[in-house]
Amino acid sequence: MNNHSYNINCNCLDCYLTRHEKVADDGEDGEDGCFINYSDLVEKTKHGGLVSNSASYDKHRELNLHMNDAKIRQFDTGGVRDSDEEKFDIEGFLNPLVLNRYFEYMHKHRNLPNGKKRDSDNWQSFFGVNHNDVCIKSLLRHVQDLWLHHRGYSKVTKEIIEDSICAIIFNANAYLLKILTDKKNEIN
Repeated sequence: MNNHSYNINCNCLDCYLTRHEKVADDGEDGEDGCFINYSDLVEKTKHGGLVSNSASYDKHRELNLHMNDAKIRQFDTGGVRDSDEEKFDIEGFLNPLVLNRYFEYMHKHRNLPNGKKRDSDNWQSFFGVNHNDVCIKSLLRHVQDLWLHHRGYSKVTKEIIEDSICAIIFNANAYLLKILTDKKNEIN
């Protein structure tokens, strides 16, 4: 690992890592794959306190340089993650209760009138050359039922309000998938 002799007072990255590995080898920390505390490594590297003299450590040095340029999150535990500011917050965008109800709806509608069960992804094969027409007509029928529920006319609807909403989501998904697929095919 080192290009020079290990020195307890040396401020290079290799000697820093060797000091921590030596502690692990002495059984004080890190034995048998347990945690080795590198919590100050990023901070020292970020402020130029450590320098690398080892070619074998270039990729780690490169990573640390990238982390210095990018926004990072450093945790009290020493863990480091890149920023999540520009990443999708999927956990916030979706709700598991809503998704679960939609999955129940989709599963129920896998059953065909002839007693067979269609594949769960059957809809992703599209509904013929007029796919979007099929989707928009169905979507609007379910919107009509939702609207009737909303206005207090539930007795004249064809389905319960939750199924109306799930059907709207389904048809919107199918419509959007066709748009995205066509767009992808145009690019290719």
